[in-house]
Amino acid sequence: MKTILSAVAGFILGAVVLAAVAGMSADQFMIQQTVSPLAFEDTVESIKTTVTEKGWQLPKIYRLDQTMQKHGYTVNKVAVLELCHPEHAYKILRNDDSLMVTPFMPCRISVYQRDDGSVVIARMNSGLMGNLFHRDIAKVMGLATSQVEGIIAAATLPAPAIACNE
Repeated sequence: MKTILSAVAGFILGAVVLAAVAGMSADQFMIQQTVSPLAFEDTVESIKTTVTEKGWQLPKIYRLDQTMQKHGYTVNKVAVLELCHPEHAYKILRNDDSLMVTPFMPCRISVYQRDDGSVVIARMNSGLMGNLFHRDIAKVMGLATSQVEGIIAAATLPAPAIACNE
């Protein structure tokens, strides 16, 4: 009886998860987005500061809006930030069986401004993607994802209120 109940519960849970996943489009599933409470430049600067505070590196920032402007196109502000954690990278790069995921390296997040002025931080759901690969890759990508989410959370905290003593 216990086995039958477990099987039924598992089937129901699986059906619920499948329905939820099926209801999501690929962009909702594979891309994570966070609206920043900060202005565009402040968001980029806050991420830059937080990246180094958390022990990561920021090898490059691409300003796609500025590149497009050089070619005669005007678009809203867009920055793509490359984030690197050498220890995580080493765990992938040292093993032939893990090199297949190097197209996902380094970690990238984008900061963009929408037409309405809101600022969004977007990134690939690397933790989910990592689960498609063998255990070592899943472990590294899961840890990196968790740390990048921590960076984004810390970088988008509103500034503390300054007390005025009058």
